Amino acid sequence: MTGGERDDRDAEADEAAGGAHAEESDGEAASRLYDPPLLAHDLLRIDAPTRFHGAPAWVAAALARAPWVVVRRARDAAGSVPVGVRGTSRGERYGTRLAPGRIVARVRPEALAGLDGAASRHGGQREADGSCAADAVPALAMLPALRDVFAAADLAWGPTGSVGFELASGVPTATATSDLDLLVRCPRRLPRDVARHLHDALARVSRQHADCRIDALLETPHGAVALTEYATMPGPVLLRTTGAPCLRDDPWAPS
Repeated sequence: MTGGERDDRDAEADEAAGGAHAEESDGEAASRLYDPPLLAHDLLRIDAPTRFHGAPAWVAAALARAPWVVVRRARDAAGSVPVGVRGTSRGERYGTRLAPGRIVARVRPEALAGLDGAASRHGGQREADGSCAADAVPALAMLPALRDVFAAADLAWGPTGSVGFELASGVPTATATSDLDLLVRCPRRLPRDVARHLHDALARVSRQHADCRIDALLETPHGAVALTEYATMPGPVLLRTTGAPCLRDDPWAPS
């Protein structure tokens, strides 16, 4: 993929989110807060070269291949953003902090929900029978079906993990065995019966796509909880916060 194609993809993602999620780094980013603020799972394109002192050798190669990092769920530190770098294998994950002035653009997961997974593989070219390279990756192929599920539930959502990274960066990252990680925005309490209905609907989509595992997180104002746990298990659920994870009877209630 050429630099121009990557720029086009960035512009498409910006437009899908209403243009509010991308910020140009013109020297002002280091002296002002993002609006809306950076959130866990936001994808950040950073300027190159960006080096992290003490990082493993693979980090520089990963950033040369795709200069993108993901915002981690961690406490803010003065003047820096908690981010993670993704390598080429599952074991290559590196957590660090980034100076805001290095950020070129920001893409939120929900800005990727409307993108065609095929577009990240060979420019989205399809064969005469309608097939394309992305069809061999269930986590990418199921995205159109998920749009109908979440539209019916009236919930904002987007892919994270390898699929989100691929759609944002344009660099093939998901594989035939990749899970599909999802973020679901839930600013208001989601009734458990609605959560069960959503869980069942996602399970049906999974079965239609080689039983590709879907791991969905419900993002509340106070952290994130796994949809499967909240929908299927009575009692307290594990809430992932910027501090230590904790058990909550109501993930939407203030601590």
